[in-house]
Amino acid sequence: TSNTIDPQGLEDRFVANWAELINLEGQEEVFTHRVYNQAGYLLYSQEITVPPLAEVDVQGGHEYGPGVYLNEFAPHNPNARYFASISRYRVNEAGNDFSYAYGIDAKSGSGAGMYVATFNQRGACWSQTNWLEVVNVTSRSTQAHLVFRNNQGAVVGEEVISVPPKAQRHYNASALLGANTDGWVSVKGADRESLLAQSLVYYHDCQSNTLQTSFVIPARTRHPYTLTGTFNTNLGLDNIVSIINPEFDRGYGRATLRLNYPTRGITFGLTLNKLESAVGSVNTTEPWTVNEYGTIELEPGLGGSASVVAYNLITKTGDDGRVWFVIPSPIKR
Repeated sequence: TSNTIDPQGLEDRFVANWAELINLEGQEEVFTHRVYNQAGYLLYSQEITVPPLAEVDVQGGHEYGPGVYLNEFAPHNPNARYFASISRYRVNEAGNDFSYAYGIDAKSGSGAGMYVATFNQRGACWSQTNWLEVVNVTSRSTQAHLVFRNNQGAVVGEEVISVPPKAQRHYNASALLGANTDGWVSVKGADRESLLAQSLVYYHDCQSNTLQTSFVIPARTRHPYTLTGTFNTNLGLDNIVSIINPEFDRGYGRATLRLNYPTRGITFGLTLNKLESAVGSVNTTEPWTVNEYGTIELEPGLGGSASVVAYNLITKTGDDGRVWFVIPSPIKR
């Protein structure tokens, strides 16, 4: 998806969205690129020929002005291997730099239960707003069941909605949470391969009407496997791990979290009751976790039957308390 609306509501602020296609085959491949608006109406369709092992970038919606758009990539060769993504770039208020720039991988839709964290945190000089984006990628209307929960698992919002073909629905997830709290949302489609969902977070300045930065994380299905990611505490980076335990049929999920450094490792246990989530900093686990890097291993307990969804938010905060950037690093199979 692409989003060209300025999060501060500034009409003169340009939010560029570029669609990127990478051909992994040894011969040229042809794709059809389609752009739909938020209501699901087709705005544009073109064929793109990508040379072997090459990349082609095209406009991803900003040419139509402020709005949210669905970008669809259809290979003419169903066996073609390729990557596709959308990169969003927001120019800052001074007009001389970017407030944020990040990529969103394109992927197929799902009707299975998907889970993603939600946020309404405050910092020394920032506050968050968090939007959930739900997209129907099919050519027929479908239903989506959304359940918003706080970090204790209590339901704070629930809806069953009808989403037209290729259309989107956006929800202010932070408005459902108390200040300085977090939570999560489950998204389930009525049809197979029907939905995409992602959690988009903005950091607003505490003093001026400016935007500090933003990040987005996709909703994912749960897996009863050991999940692996990375952490990096160099250059004063903080590593904020978010874990969701969307277990409905078990009283708790006992997980083992390992931090593997090049020369050492530490292991500790985590217990999350069913439907709970937790957010914590890796940097505070030991006093010597400064200027280090390594891998994160998250092993579900209960004989491997518990399932979790996890992310590491690699965050840089300046001395003035303002957030420079947040890089989501997946913890996955």
